[in-house]
Amino acid sequence: MRLVTISLAGALFLAAAPAFAGPFGASADVDSTTTVSGSWTSVQWYEADGCYSGVGDPSVSDWDSQAQGNTPISLSTAASDSQGQASSAIVVSAGPPTIDIASSAWVHDVWPGPSGEVDYHWAFGYSQGGANWLTSGATQTVDVTVEYDIMLDPAEYGAAETEVFANIYVAFWDGQNQPTGPNDLLLTEDAEWVRENSGGPNTSDYLVKTVVLDTVGGVTKHFAGSKTWHVDVTAGSYYSFWSQADASAWTVAVPEPATITLLGLGALALLWRKRR
Repeated sequence: MRLVTISLAGALFLAAAPAFAGPFGASADVDSTTTVSGSWTSVQWYEADGCYSGVGDPSVSDWDSQAQGNTPISLSTAASDSQGQASSAIVVSAGPPTIDIASSAWVHDVWPGPSGEVDYHWAFGYSQGGANWLTSGATQTVDVTVEYDIMLDPAEYGAAETEVFANIYVAFWDGQNQPTGPNDLLLTEDAEWVRENSGGPNTSDYLVKTVVLDTVGGVTKHFAGSKTWHVDVTAGSYYSFWSQADASAWTVAVPEPATITLLGLGALALLWRKRR
């Protein structure tokens, strides 16, 4: 089982600022499909740790909790308030094993707020899941392919700061012939896909691709592409694959580049703990 904890904690340090023209906003959309080709005797276990969508106040959120079993899985969430919206969806299917993920976040702010306060807002969505314990039907080389399409749009006016970012995670693990065994990552990192570890006990490595825009001026960026890893597998052995996509958008009316970074690091920490 993989356990995901979201921590909405940390201090927000916002300096005094002059009035700016509003409105301003930001949006992030992520579509990602991970496919594993090959000859499989069976898919013994499907698992989706869940989907999360949140906007602004942590109480404005939707969490579709863990689903698992021996049949394909579909989960989705959505959250919205007067200043933004977020959504997430994941479909884990068979033949060949595939994960389709879509996550989006959109925020809209006007400064100053109703009481003259400095305004800020955030929206965040993510989905994750996998097809666990594929039993290889032959000694072969299989392809693990991630196709992604990311749109980041800091739609600003005036001097307002925004930040939008997307993360795509992928892993293909060797179960060492037993579902309860340790997970060895079989994917190699490169300049764009960086190897990371969730940091907890009994955890596994994965690769992550990160795209961030932190600008003033409203420049929309579109990132699309694919990445394929060729992996050798052994007949009769167990393997597992997993993927996640995050979308996040922030706005803040303080024209200091460090401010939005403080918000991103302090108020939204995504902590990973994968347990087998």
